Amino acid sequence: MKTLVTVNEEKDLSLASDGFILFLKDMSLGGSLEFTTDEVLKLKELYKDKEIFLKINKNFFNSDLENLEKILYKLNGSKIKIMFADLSFLYFQDKYDLDLVWNQDFLVTNYHDINNYYDLGVKYAVITNELDLNEIKEIIKNSKSKLLMNVLAKPIIGVSKRPLISLYSDTLPKTITLKNKDKEIIMEEKKETIVYSNNFFNYLDLLDTNIDYFILDTKFINYKDKEEVINNMYSYLKTKDNKYKDKIALKFGDNTMYLYNAPRDTVK
Repeated sequence: MKTLVTVNEEKDLSLASDGFILFLKDMSLGGSLEFTTDEVLKLKELYKDKEIFLKINKNFFNSDLENLEKILYKLNGSKIKIMFADLSFLYFQDKYDLDLVWNQDFLVTNYHDINNYYDLGVKYAVITNELDLNEIKEIIKNSKSKLLMNVLAKPIIGVSKRPLISLYSDTLPKTITLKNKDKEIIMEEKKETIVYSNNFFNYLDLLDTNIDYFILDTKFINYKDKEEVINNMYSYLKTKDNKYKDKIALKFGDNTMYLYNAPRDTVK
């Protein structure tokens, strides 16, 4: 099992991890720092000891496909793992040597679909966090793919391919924190809209499963805390001493969302 961090500022490239998740300029959603294709390829050469994952997860229209194909041509055979949501990538999979990661918010929920994508050439999948531990373990047991999952993040709770803030008012900022009790964060990016919970979820109990890659989403976390979290994660993986998970929970809470929807004593 390996640990990945999303790169949301330059300093994140200094974090101890087995690999990085980068965001492609103008082609990705959810990142605070983006890289051009050439920059991504240079980072692949610079960090030879790291696995490089690249988010290209915006919605694509027919008018976007020519530019997308130029990017995939550059990435052909690079072994950079491409995290996608749009199904157009399945078409390009037949034309280029691509390492694809199915990363569709809310939809990667069962091993039947994961295995179907595997048979189509997609060898990795990011499991959604809207599942309980029994369901996750069932996916781990029966999937052919390498599996990834977020273990600490402010979760995405809604996505629209429309610019909802701008459609409502052209005078509002592109990031809004609601004033209700949950204080959801609404962000408009590239004419699309993402809604985040303002509460971190803590799925560090997944460190005891056989998921192949654990993701620390560094968005909304300051650099000092990022260092502490990743160091405590590695310490727990090495020692299985719960004090390291407890240190993270003290700062970010122990909100397990859906993880224990099933009673804990029924988790197999």
